[in-house]
Amino acid sequence: MIFLIKLFFIVVLSLTNVNAGETVKNKILFKINDKVFTKIDLEKRIEYIQINNNIDKKKTSDSDKETIFNDFVSSLIFYEYYIDTNIKFKGIKKDINSLFKKNVLQKDSVANLRNEEIENLKYNFSIDIIRNKIIEDIINLRKNKLTKKADLSDLIYNYNLSHLTIKEEDTNYNYIKEIKNRDEFNIFKNKLINSNIDFLYKNDDINESSIISNLLKRLIKNNKKIYYESKNGYIILISLEKNLESYEGVFVKLINFNITKPIDNKDLNCSNIEKLIDVKKTFFKEYEYKKLNNEIKNNLKSINDYIIYKDNNNYNYIFLCELRYDESLLNNINFNKKIESLANKIQINFLNKYKKEYDYQKIK
Repeated sequence: MIFLIKLFFIVVLSLTNVNAGETVKNKILFKINDKVFTKIDLEKRIEYIQINNNIDKKKTSDSDKETIFNDFVSSLIFYEYYIDTNIKFKGIKKDINSLFKKNVLQKDSVANLRNEEIENLKYNFSIDIIRNKIIEDIINLRKNKLTKKADLSDLIYNYNLSHLTIKEEDTNYNYIKEIKNRDEFNIFKNKLINSNIDFLYKNDDINESSIISNLLKRLIKNNKKIYYESKNGYIILISLEKNLESYEGVFVKLINFNITKPIDNKDLNCSNIEKLIDVKKTFFKEYEYKKLNNEIKNNLKSINDYIIYKDNNNYNYIFLCELRYDESLLNNINFNKKIESLANKIQINFLNKYKKEYDYQKIK
């Protein structure tokens, strides 16, 4: 009798532990319209992402998993909308089978899939395809934004804006005045973080210079990298970074020369240096931009940009004095950038609206 009691206790205890393990493994992560999604569902999504994108399972970090989680929620919100509105898309099954064949069956690394695994992969393909089709339909309703002719500066360059606002009492304004570029801006921002000082920060790409503020237009026109001002007890610090939209189809003419005295700031432009240099000792050459070294690409982006190297009593200057580009290629790149930007905005706005409508709940 004692043995039976012990046996019963051991069996109950074992079953309890198994159930506890299953509960942890199948923990509820979120709900959409009372539909429950668990840790197992997320693991299946991660497996789908790994197979579809050739990602090594061991190289999937916690940060990657968080990104996959948010992407999974996004696809499911769009899928819920698809079910709720009873939208009909043609060729969904054909698209699923086509992607499954291309991204799964044709890979040597994927073999002997169980029916359950095949079903999971096709399900995830389907929710992603449906999300893309919904976004495509919304984009097609806004074609006029995509066909608008780009300004020359938008076509050639990509502008990124970092904007920081901090209480004047929490920092040294004289220190801010010494900030000259994005690297120094980031050093300052990290100091604030490490010192637990509160500040507001925003980072954005500027896709259309025609719709930005007059202040930013002036900064772009004057090729300013840093702007700061003190206003109503707050300091505003702006870092504007300019990069070529693409290295493809871009060619530059560089002028390289040595001189024994540094050039005055007022003469540091291409039109003036030709009057100051010995043409016979000057090197002129056109280069394909993408083949230049990183130091030149990081510093020479606009006409009149220059690099200076000092060697004893010699000053070695490299100026960018001409820039030509394949306009049709850059127009195509710009068009694709507009589509990507619009798609991201559509997805953000869609999720903001329908997460509430479909009662999305993240379970902590």
